[in-house]
Amino acid sequence: RFRFVRSSAAIAVVVVVLALSACGPSSPPPSSGSRPVSFTASGGVELEGRIFEAEGASAGIVLAHLQPADQSSWFEEAETLADEGYRTLTFNFRGYCPGGDAGCSGGETDLAMLWRDVQAAVRYLRSTGIPRVAVIGASMGGTAALVAAAQPGARIGAVATLSAPIAIGGLAV
Repeated sequence: RFRFVRSSAAIAVVVVVLALSACGPSSPPPSSGSRPVSFTASGGVELEGRIFEAEGASAGIVLAHLQPADQSSWFEEAETLADEGYRTLTFNFRGYCPGGDAGCSGGETDLAMLWRDVQAAVRYLRSTGIPRVAVIGASMGGTAALVAAAQPGARIGAVATLSAPIAIGGLAV
């Protein structure tokens, strides 16, 4: 059984930070406890992300951003989750290139392919030695997380979404 959150207080923290992240695209720079990473999604598209470390983590969380934001909208929440003991990965979907600390993913924006980016992020997080992975997504990131988790063999332990539409730009649950 995947134990995603340790207490009702932690659930409240996650709900509040998810709600706040949806309110605006600006985020503080990532902490020194994080590092940039890159990994390959389907079609050979290079995605850029950031790992927020947790000492001795045995479970991980992938955070999938909303539109028009990028991975930096999750930095504060990723630090909170790392502090709670989860190895956390933020990433930019294909075609999102804010630059700076937020990095620059390759490829063209293609909403119908975002679920494959989520799958690539989950595979990457697993490749770091994390066997149990959950995905949290906001808006289009939530829809992409649901579609990714529904695929045969996905092995995603849990999905939480905030304002995920049933369909957006060719991506549909």
